Amino acid sequence: MKLKILIIIFSVFLPTVLISNNVSATNHNEDEHKIWEENFSKCVEQKNSISLFLSIDTSNSMKDRGEKKGSDENGFRWEAFNALYFQLQKLAKETDTTVQIHASTFSTNIKEDNDVSRWNNLAESDFSLDELREYKEFFNVGERGWTDFIKAAEYANSEFESLNSQKTCNLWVFVTDGEPYIESGKQKEDEIKNAIQPLKNKGTFIYGINLYNPEALATERVEAISDMKNYLGVSSS
Repeated sequence: MKLKILIIIFSVFLPTVLISNNVSATNHNEDEHKIWEENFSKCVEQKNSISLFLSIDTSNSMKDRGEKKGSDENGFRWEAFNALYFQLQKLAKETDTTVQIHASTFSTNIKEDNDVSRWNNLAESDFSLDELREYKEFFNVGERGWTDFIKAAEYANSEFESLNSQKTCNLWVFVTDGEPYIESGKQKEDEIKNAIQPLKNKGTFIYGINLYNPEALATERVEAISDMKNYLGVSSS
């Protein structure tokens, strides 16, 4: 029963909680998500272990810049993951399924916090809700800058490298509000896909979430969502 609850949280609760606010799209359509959910459930039942890595965008467009509102003014990103983290921690202590979680932010650079930016076995951790809320500023403000998809993918892959991917179900949750722009311009599609491919080669389950800015032009939103789906894909290779 507890294993089933864990599967439900990852495959249903996570996207539902996030989409209930201002999330515009994921890299899954309805049919793709059903297949993804079935495959993820089979993986968890087989390996009895889940390793979740969160990459959270803290680029400049997330906050109010004066002339335009930010995509996540109220810091919903960490509120949602805060609830997820706490609930998974409780469930991990009541099941024999190993649940690990690791979270970091990305913009121009990768930012870490020593307590949550490492693999935490949730059966052994003991964060209170108040303690988790202390990280809200870090995950919602972070370092202002660009939106470097490549660094986010490479960092996630390097952290998964420290695990035995044959014995755990890797899940990468990638949260952004836009497109991959750095100081030199838009990152190239083939370079982004090359950075993501090692994750797919490991059989990593990928869930991309786009928090587009409500003040952005419709054409910009469509392009950003389409690009995210193209870069991330749905299935592992």
